[in-house]
Formats: sequence, C-alpha cells, structure tokens
Amino acid sequence: MIVSIKELQEDIFRKFTEKTNGGDFGIVNIEFPLITETLVVSLEHYRNQNTIYKFSFENIQSYMLIQENLPDEKKEGVLYSSDFKSIILKELINSKYMEYLHSWTDLKIFFEGIALKKIRHYCVYAQNILVNVITDQVPIIEIIEKD
Repeated sequence: MIVSIKELQEDIFRKFTEKTNGGDFGIVNIEFPLITETLVVSLEHYRNQNTIYKFSFENIQSYMLIQENLPDEKKEGVLYSSDFKSIILKELINSKYMEYLHSWTDLKIFFEGIALKKIRHYCVYAQNILVNVITDQVPIIEIIEKD
C-alpha cells in the first residue's frame, strides 16, 4: 500500500510506540537495477518482520551508503524538513553532502535554475546504516504486510 510520510510515521508509532527510533529497524534489501535506475530500500522492525517499509527513489543523481559512521548532527548543522520527516526517512536541508555535490561535481551542469532547486537530499535511517539519496523526485513510500 502506498502511503504518505505522515501515514508512515503513524503506522510505525501505532505498531511500535512513540519511543521507536531508526536504530530499531534493519535494512533487509537494497536494489539498484541499472535498467530502471530506481533505488529501492526496504526495512523491517526487529520485533516484527511481518511489515516491510519500502522506499523507492527515482531519477537518482547520487547516493551514498554509510555503515557504522553516524554524523554528529549538531556539529554538522543538520536541519530536517518539517514537511517530510519520519524516524526512518527524512529530508535533509543544506547538508554537507549536498554542499559537496554542488561544489565538486557536475550536478549543476545537468540541472540549471529551477530544476536545480528541485534537487533534494533524503536519508533512510536504520541501525548502523544510513542511505543518503539525492534526487529531484519525492520517494514512493510503501507499507507491505507479509502473511
């Protein structure tokens, strides 16, 4: 079932309580078939493997997988979008990763003006792993119930 970011967060809190955080989830699958260029990240809560939270990112410009190195959010000055935020999927604003891409890559060549302003940095949070994704598309969020 495709859901909004708000519905995702409500589902997590309903099933696992409001004390749940990204460390309670594990990534069970990451797919990036070059034919479709859609990055798919799937997570499960450690207490309930019957629900999969699946995020599909299209039109990927860059992605980075980080293991065991969580950022110092205060030192880095990480800000989150108030419109797109859950405990396992967030939109970051003015991140160091985005700064790097703007300054040191050819991102500006492919996206000019208004299109460049549509580029967003999303991050999937799981235990010990972060998946950073740069795209101009809002991710598709799915909740899949296994029986």
